Amino acid sequence: MTILTYSIIADLIPFLFLFYMAVEVFLRQRSNPLHQLTMILTFSLGLIFLFDFLTIHSTVGDEADLYASLRFIASFLTMSLSLYFFCEIGRLGSRVVVRHTLCLLPMLGVFFVLIPMYGKPAIHMVQTAHGRITEFSGTFVLVLVALILYTLLVLPIIILIAHRKNRKNKLLIQERYRVRVILTGSTMTVALLIILMVISQLLKNADLYVFDSLSTYCVFPWIIAVRYSMVRFDFLATAGRRYELLYEMSHNGIALLDEKGVIVEMNQAFQSLLGFAPNKLKGRPFHTLLSESGAEQFVSLYPEYFENLKPFHTEGELKHLDGTLKFVEIHCDFLETNGKVLSFLVTQDITEQRNTQRELTELAYNDTLTGLGNRRLLQDRIKAALEDIHSSGGKIAIILIDLDQFKWINDTLGHSSGDLMLQQVASNLKRHLPRNCVITRLGGDEFAIMIADLKEEFEAVIHCNTLIEVFKEPFAVADKLYNVTASMGISIAPRDGTAIDTLLQNADMAMYEAKRAGRNQLYMFNKDLQEKADRYLAVYNGLSKAIAQNELTLHYQPQIDLQTRRVHGVEALLRWTSPELGPVSPAEFIPVAEDTGLILTIGDWVLQAAVHQAKYWVNRGYKHFVVSVNISAQQLRDPHLAVKIIELLRVEGLPARNLCLEITESTAIVDLETSQRLCKELTSLGITLALDDFGVGYSSLSMLNNLPLHYLKIDRSLVTNIAVSQRDSSVVGTIIELSRNLDMKVVAEGIETDEQLRLLEQLGCHEAQGYLCGRPMPADDLTRFLEGK
Repeated sequence: MTILTYSIIADLIPFLFLFYMAVEVFLRQRSNPLHQLTMILTFSLGLIFLFDFLTIHSTVGDEADLYASLRFIASFLTMSLSLYFFCEIGRLGSRVVVRHTLCLLPMLGVFFVLIPMYGKPAIHMVQTAHGRITEFSGTFVLVLVALILYTLLVLPIIILIAHRKNRKNKLLIQERYRVRVILTGSTMTVALLIILMVISQLLKNADLYVFDSLSTYCVFPWIIAVRYSMVRFDFLATAGRRYELLYEMSHNGIALLDEKGVIVEMNQAFQSLLGFAPNKLKGRPFHTLLSESGAEQFVSLYPEYFENLKPFHTEGELKHLDGTLKFVEIHCDFLETNGKVLSFLVTQDITEQRNTQRELTELAYNDTLTGLGNRRLLQDRIKAALEDIHSSGGKIAIILIDLDQFKWINDTLGHSSGDLMLQQVASNLKRHLPRNCVITRLGGDEFAIMIADLKEEFEAVIHCNTLIEVFKEPFAVADKLYNVTASMGISIAPRDGTAIDTLLQNADMAMYEAKRAGRNQLYMFNKDLQEKADRYLAVYNGLSKAIAQNELTLHYQPQIDLQTRRVHGVEALLRWTSPELGPVSPAEFIPVAEDTGLILTIGDWVLQAAVHQAKYWVNRGYKHFVVSVNISAQQLRDPHLAVKIIELLRVEGLPARNLCLEITESTAIVDLETSQRLCKELTSLGITLALDDFGVGYSSLSMLNNLPLHYLKIDRSLVTNIAVSQRDSSVVGTIIELSRNLDMKVVAEGIETDEQLRLLEQLGCHEAQGYLCGRPMPADDLTRFLEGK
């Protein structure tokens, strides 16, 4: 056999094999540090064989000496990488400095390879009758022997420690097998290295030595062990291993069920969820862990799902070991393992979310002060009653009640006394009205009652007269008796309308007519209130030409960042001064615009004017200044709204981050599906979304989940009494905590006192808006306000 053939077999083929192994390891998962380390170590081993091949076939002299030196540099590198590899496999948690010192020490040999001693190279190739042999300087021999002995000493210690840790390890069986195979192969490598070094030296002494790198072949037991672990035990984090780790490390409870619904395996999270000790659930039917109703449903449906291998998703209650119930979301799919089909149940504990949703639902439908229903409840009940009379006939009465002297009580005795009186009023209403009445508090001292299934309209009048007599009795507040009367307005459906807002508006008009007529009486909506309709028409006619005649303007109210006390942005507020009607309140003309469809034209004008002004402020250096614009229900239903805003931002050159759109839940809920789609389009552009008027009766957890919101704006009705009402303070604190959990910020509206501002800061509110922070003002005045002028 020629030298070339011999060296190809002995050196080049091992190099190619090791190079292939290095590439395969790297491609299995490139970003994994253990993969990278294994790849480099395997490649460095291959370089030893490559440089040995080049040493044999290069010209004796400097060229051969160079390749021989590179071979030993690769050898020292391999020693260091081997130490790193076994530290990683053994999961040795030593200090970083100590670990690097131990592992990098063999690299000192590189210094002695590169630096000649006494003018002689450390490594020199010599041609003899038996072939080429390597000669070393005396110093390098000492260094080489010392580093080899050091490596041979440290490696077994590391392997021994890793073996002991492996026996105590609580990893999966697969993981223990992997580590055991690698460590066994490594032990064989160290032993074989010693044997081959001895054989190599004996061959030299007997002048039978023909190959200079015999001891390098000790690496093959290790290579074989790594290869076997990759194929047999999925070593080096393949997909199967990653799924196995996810199973064990998942915070969600996972259980495997057989065809009968019996638990055959579960992870630690599932046991912890229910409070059971390890393996106490194995062999137990899953339905025994469910609540009674859930167990019946599971037993009836599971066989069908399993037979058809049909994935399903449900929610239910699981029984904890202590007897409590955990509300969980369950996802089920099916898999085949070891030739057997099992169902794969993933459970997520949503008990806390359900409790929060229940609390928020109560907040959405109930008035926290009186325990009565709120506006949301009233509207839902009116809607249902209107549907009933549409199909079966009958009448509905809507009664609005406003306390006549309540402001005096509040101002004189304080808000706590006012709250006590409101609670007594609520109690009296519940005691003297039929159970089928819906009794609600709309806010402040205003109550609303719906009476369904009326046969005659005068029945509503009888109930109101009864209440007027009730209000003649004094209320006990602060150990004294006070008389408070009530003004009442009645609207009847379908006579006075078949829309919720119309009925409430007509009842409201009748109530204020009762106040104007002297209070302490009731008034039923009728044609005598046509004057209000005339005013409505006048507002509509003037509003129709307001844009063309430049009668509309925008005022801007500052919004203050409570952390920096700087103006973060403004809310654009629409103002209208009519030549015929004079200044008209937005509370009067906005509803007219919404009812008549003018809100779309006005909304487009407001958006254009606000974006143009925002660009002006951005150009003046306020790069992160945000202008908030209110969006109506009709605008939110416009399928072209997103396109309009995109084009408007493009034309004006305003970044999307400088625009915030404010919507109310009543606006979004009109067409929830369209609102969700549009809101997602807008947020994808970078536009900020805020939920306005939060806390006035429309607030619900489902709405917060359904819309991609960034801000909640707490209505001024909750802020007004925050400094004197612990209930209001608690409600506001709950909303702020909820927003923090949902990764949203809170803006409090209607701040008028320093005490309100201080309390909101303590509760963690993010931004503030109100007269204390700045009144609404024209754009020029706001510019001077920003500049401190």
